[in-house]
Amino acid sequence: MRRVVVVPASPGLGAVRSAGAGTGRAVAGSGGRTAVGGAVSGRGSTAAVAGVGSALTAAAAGAASTFGGTGAGAGAGSAAAEGVTTAGGVVVAMVGGDSGSVARVGLVSVAHRGVLMLDEAPEFDAGVLDALRQPMESGEVTVSRAGFAVTLPARFQLVLAANPCPCGRALDLSGPGHDPCTCTPHQKRRYLGRISGPLLDRVDLRLVLERPTAADLAFGHTHAEPTVVVAARVAAARERATARLVGTPWRTNGDVPGPELRRRFPPDPEAGPVLDRLVAGREESARGVDRVVRLAWTIADLAGHDRPGQADVLQALGLRSSEGRWAA
Repeated sequence: MRRVVVVPASPGLGAVRSAGAGTGRAVAGSGGRTAVGGAVSGRGSTAAVAGVGSALTAAAAGAASTFGGTGAGAGAGSAAAEGVTTAGGVVVAMVGGDSGSVARVGLVSVAHRGVLMLDEAPEFDAGVLDALRQPMESGEVTVSRAGFAVTLPARFQLVLAANPCPCGRALDLSGPGHDPCTCTPHQKRRYLGRISGPLLDRVDLRLVLERPTAADLAFGHTHAEPTVVVAARVAAARERATARLVGTPWRTNGDVPGPELRRRFPPDPEAGPVLDRLVAGREESARGVDRVVRLAWTIADLAGHDRPGQADVLQALGLRSSEGRWAA
């Protein structure tokens, strides 16, 4: 079973719950600011997902439980929580560090081969968020001090959830029953600007979620696919990726390094002009182009295609760009 670690942003002590096999000691931090609203569902929240090439199965395997309050949850598979009051302490809690002569395991290692979700991501200090960049690239964290050096695994799927603005109402429609957004453009830019460009460049999916309508919440609606159908499609996609990567040191699309991805697993030639335009127009960095191709492979695997075509690459690009609505 996959391990899922949820870190809520709160004004001091955070609570973390770990669902999955094994028990670990997780240290939850916070951005040192007061949380302003809900997570993925609610007032037009923005969700971002990183590491998708390795874990589009998160919806089908494993689930996270978020508990209010500031105490450590009790029960099987739960992780203890400690209060951290400084940004530096939160960085150590997140990526690992030292506590005297003992190496402290960070949340990125607790979530190894699982999911790390940061609720209200812009409420975390920018330095805490940027500390995730290196583990996301290398899949490991090295803690080096005068007396010791230890390398810890940290290959995780990162999920960031954020409101579109501090008040949380930027995407709400105006009219009866809807309070207008009270944030200034400067406040909106500053709020989402805490998620830096280099970190956002490592995010594969950027999704804007609207407030659900009455029709979405109606009982008996049939427009959603059953979980068992989605799970079967995901399992088949993972089997296709596994068969393709036999004889390599990689397990998933997300594990394949950029140079090897371009040399051994390029998309169909018809997709070449789309990728060329991204590079020529500087719409994406070299890392971003690699991530578009990885996501296109995952989309192709889900659709049963032998190789990503132009449509798969365009869909991957659309999911990554979110039509520019991330930076509202």
